[in-house]
Amino acid sequence: METATEANNDFDCDLPLPLDGTEPNSQRGNSVVSFVSILYSMVDSKENAQYIRWCEKDQGHSFEILDAVAFSKEVLPKYYKHTNFCGFSRQLSLYGFKKFDNEYRFQNSNFIKGHMELLKNVQRKKPQSQRKKQNNTTLLYQQLLSQLMQLQKQNLETVTQINTLKEMLYQLKLREDSLELKMQRLQDTFMPNPSSLAFGFNLMPMPSPNDTPTYPPFPSQNNNQGMNEDATPGANETNVGNHESPNPSPNFVHWGDSSQQTSQLPWKF
Repeated sequence: METATEANNDFDCDLPLPLDGTEPNSQRGNSVVSFVSILYSMVDSKENAQYIRWCEKDQGHSFEILDAVAFSKEVLPKYYKHTNFCGFSRQLSLYGFKKFDNEYRFQNSNFIKGHMELLKNVQRKKPQSQRKKQNNTTLLYQQLLSQLMQLQKQNLETVTQINTLKEMLYQLKLREDSLELKMQRLQDTFMPNPSSLAFGFNLMPMPSPNDTPTYPPFPSQNNNQGMNEDATPGANETNVGNHESPNPSPNFVHWGDSSQQTSQLPWKF
């Protein structure tokens, strides 16, 4: 009789094929895989109860093989082309069946006694490369989703800052308008209206271009004497007409003859 250790060492054998010749992983839409359908019939058959049956410990949520060697010789040839037990065990593992330690007992959450509608959910595991690719895709999706959420958060913060700046700009505009109004009031109060100033200048007479400037007459010697006499009342009246001012005015230069004085003046009339 083949021991459990020998059976475990033979798990690398070729996979068994159903008797109908279909591949173990063949699927037709939502239909049940042929390997799973045949397995259910094999376990549920009362003729095979002495070799394979539903486990009574968990009310049919798993099945057990009572004698692996006898099962390989008597049962497997009826359903599959191969009679190698290690290949059968490996096939179960590929379809998600878990083996209990120290016994030939297998369990799958969708392989339950009396629930054939769940058999379509028993699918063959994807190869390692496909699982790795799917994991990488999932990881990339999570990274992109995280970046998207971060960008949305930054966008929300930016919008909030923009709204705050708009409010500050609006308040500054109101303040500027208020200051301009106050400045206008101050100008109206303390500064004259430029139009009224222009009106006042228009009322002043403008000089005629034909008008010539007039100057006061140049004082003569007699006028100087009269000025001195007027300045010193009570003086000797006999000196009137011949008297020269002891202190002539510094503003006039005496040249002797009055005619010469007029002709040699430093300015012209």
